[in-house]
Formats: sequence, C-alpha cells, structure tokens
Amino acid sequence: MEKKVLRRSVRIRTIAVGAAIASWLANDVAASAAPRAPDAPSKPEAPARAAPRGGKPLLSTLVPVLPSCSHAGQVVELDLSTGTSGSLPSTNAAGTIDPKWDVAATPAGSGLTTFPSDTYSINKVWAWAPPTPPATWIHPWSGTNANWSAPSGSYAYQVRFQIADPIGWFSAMGIAGECRSDDAGQMSVNSAGGAQQCAGFPANTNASFSFPTILGTLLSGLNTFEAQVQNVGGGPTGLMIAARLRATCNPPPGALTVTKNIVNNTGVPTLGTGTFPVLVQCTDPNGAVTNTTVQLSNTTLSGQVSNIPAGSQCHISEQTPADPVPFCYWSTTYPQGQDAPIGIAGSATLSVQNEIRCDEGLMIWKEYKYNLPLPPPWNTSNPHYPTGAVFNFAISCAPGGTYAATMTSPARYTFVSAPAGASCTVAETAPATTYPNANNSSQPCYWAQGPFTYVPSGPITIQPAPALNRVEISHNEFVCPP
Repeated sequence: MEKKVLRRSVRIRTIAVGAAIASWLANDVAASAAPRAPDAPSKPEAPARAAPRGGKPLLSTLVPVLPSCSHAGQVVELDLSTGTSGSLPSTNAAGTIDPKWDVAATPAGSGLTTFPSDTYSINKVWAWAPPTPPATWIHPWSGTNANWSAPSGSYAYQVRFQIADPIGWFSAMGIAGECRSDDAGQMSVNSAGGAQQCAGFPANTNASFSFPTILGTLLSGLNTFEAQVQNVGGGPTGLMIAARLRATCNPPPGALTVTKNIVNNTGVPTLGTGTFPVLVQCTDPNGAVTNTTVQLSNTTLSGQVSNIPAGSQCHISEQTPADPVPFCYWSTTYPQGQDAPIGIAGSATLSVQNEIRCDEGLMIWKEYKYNLPLPPPWNTSNPHYPTGAVFNFAISCAPGGTYAATMTSPARYTFVSAPAGASCTVAETAPATTYPNANNSSQPCYWAQGPFTYVPSGPITIQPAPALNRVEISHNEFVCPP
C-alpha cells in the first residue's frame, strides 16, 4: 500500500503542488483502502503469470455476433464490455479469462511475447464507481489481483465482433458506454479516426464515450473495437470498458404476388371482361396497416404488391366479383391460405382460385341477327334492332313437364329451373310486332318467325350443378324489306 501511494504521489507532483498534494493523498489513501480486502501488501507482489498461448489463432476467442435483423425498425444490441459473458451479460469472476477481449501488444518486460494473448478479469484496486452497464477491469496476466509491477509503456487491447447482415440493412449504428484506464486510454473502431478518450489516472469519475455514427466505419463481417492504454510510472495497469453496440434495422422490403386460377367446367362460352379485385392487407412490425387492391382478370392472372416492410404479415381477401353470366356465379377458394409473412428482401405468393358454378336448370342463350342495309333509326342505333321485343319459349322436359319462359331484347339469356336428369327440348316463338320501314312504307320491318337454329339440335339432358345446361338459338333475324 505504501509503495502504491508513494508512486502516485510522485506522479501527482507533475500536476499539482503544496496543499493540493496533501489533500489528494489523504483522499486517495482512504478511497483506495476501502474496497480492498485484504489490503494490498506493502511490498509489490509478483503476479502469477500464465505462459502466453503460442501461435493462438486470431479468432480462437469468442467473437460476439450482432443479432440479425428480422424486421424494419428493430433495434439490435451487442455487449462489447470487458470482463462480461453470456447472452444476458454478467460480470466474470476475478481471475477469469475474458472470453472476448485480447491484448494485442504490451511493452518490453511484460513477460508476453506472442500475440494476441488472453486478458483476465481482476479485483478492483482503483476506488472508482462501477460503470453502467456492468464491466470488470482486465489486464494481460493471470491471477485475481492487479499486477503491481506492470512495466510502463503502451498496451493494446481489442475485441473482435461480427456483423452478419449487410451494412446496408441498418439505418443507424453506434457504440457507446463508459471507459476507465490506468493510465491514459484511447478507443477507436476499425483503427478509424474520431478516437474517444478513457478516464485515466487520477480521474475519479467515469468517462462516457460515444461513437454515434459509424455506419461508414463498420463492415459486414469482422470488425475490431480497440483501446490503447499508456501505463505511466509503473505500477498496476488495466482497462475497464462498459460498451454496447446498438443498431437500428432497415432491411430491404419484400413483395407479395397474388395469382389467379380460373376453373370452368360448365361450358359457359365466355368468361367476360370483369375484374377480380383482391384486397391485400399488410400489417408491419409496428402495427401499421396498409391496404392495397390488386385487380386481376381472366387475362391478367397475377399482380404484385411491392415495398412491403420486412417482418410484415399480409392477408388477402377477394372482393365479390361480378357474375360471369346470368344464372352463374364465382366460387372462391385460397389453395395456399390467405396469410403470408414477408421476409427480408423476400417474396411470397398467394393464390386465389375461382370456379364458375351455375344454378341447376336450363339456360336459353339467344343470338340476334339483322339484314343489311338497315333503314333509320336502326342503321345508327345500338343495337341495330328494336329493344323491348318479347320472345316466348316453350320448354318440355321429361320428367318435369312443360315450362314457359320469356326474353326481352336486347337481353340474351333466360333461365328455367329444370330437374337434373330431365331430357328437355326448347321451341321459340318470335314476336309478331311490326315496325315502320323508312325504306319501304308498304312493307314494315319485322322479326323472322324461323327457321331457327338450335344447339344442341335435339333434346338436352340436364346435368346437376355446377354444370351449365345451355341451349343456343340463332337466326333470330330482324328484317327490313328494301
């Protein structure tokens, strides 16, 4: 104890004189003695030194790895403190090899010749408050106590750490904490500029430090956090750093593709030109919801929503599409489900399947025709025939009986409920209405009374739903004599 105090008093004479020295010595003796049990010997002890590990591979110690990003806005942390270990870092016992920090260089006389070499946690001999977050003092020699005969000179400490994700996946990254060293200390990251100072002897406070903007300094892969400590005037030396690497994730967004599959086992001759609106609802990791509608059709069978924040959960639901034809409708299923997670820079695909299903019965489908040239007003109207004309149909089914149906132009469909298995025939009666003929006042326009063409030409057997049973009638001709 006496020699440590004496050495410190010699050091202090370079920075203070007179009463200041006496006051500081009194305070230092009281502060230094309080935490030591038992007191340090009056004679410098010879520390037990472990032989350095010859040829230690550069990465044989633990290389901490920054946790990977899973979503945008996530904050990930890595403990870079001296003398700590574990996923929830706790301080190591005195004499324990530090699992992360190495010593990369020491002055002559240290007894170490091969580097990097282990560092060890030691009992506190400096009366300073513990830092936040927790850390322990380390130095290059084994044993539980400080080396009181440490040579003067420069000591280089380092901790190597890994960043597995691309640096471009982060929007902010920094290292901050508190540092102590005996004596002067200076920290840097990847040997870059902007070094930060440790609180060296005889400062009696923790020195806070921060490397707040080091995205341009850090690398994807291996990085080094370094500390240079100058031991002045002999006596014990060491380093204590409480540090956290904090990074804010901003990984590339993902995308969701929605595909369409249309099933038609009905015989419906057209799928129409309508759309299938699919609502894509994505909830990002912060709970924000974004709604996007993807418009699909029978010709546009896929659509994509891009720039979805990584870590989002997306849900699809098809809005009710218009019926493909009268008496038929779309059934909707989701072969892959309705939900998908969106990974980093990834994509997901969900499918919507629509099947045409039709009511059980018989559809009568009409094709209109007209002769040319047409007189006014039908030469310019659309359609080129009268609207409001009523066509009558007689349907005979066995079993089932007789049914009647009507269709009013320009409608092209009508439907009759008929039992599955029935054999049915259809007969049309065209309207007898006549219309003025601007080309020939003596011969009015009219609807031809036949012959009509029926497809199929004979009876049709009614198939159960969802099949469409259809009879097509053509040559329903509107005639205007010249």
